[in-house]
Amino acid sequence: MHVAVERSGLVEARHEVAAAAVDRDGRVIETLGSDTDRPFFLRSALKPFQA
Repeated sequence: MHVAVERSGLVEARHEVAAAAVDRDGRVIETLGSDTDRPFFLRSALKPFQA
């Protein structure tokens, strides 16, 4: 899955997205995108929880 960022009707950036929802035991219950096993960096991913 890709997300496109547009400005003035032109695509400014395009980002690949992958997500996984897990239950409270850590079992994957739903995925979105093709590469949900890829490692990620928490630096940006945790910002909503730090506020």
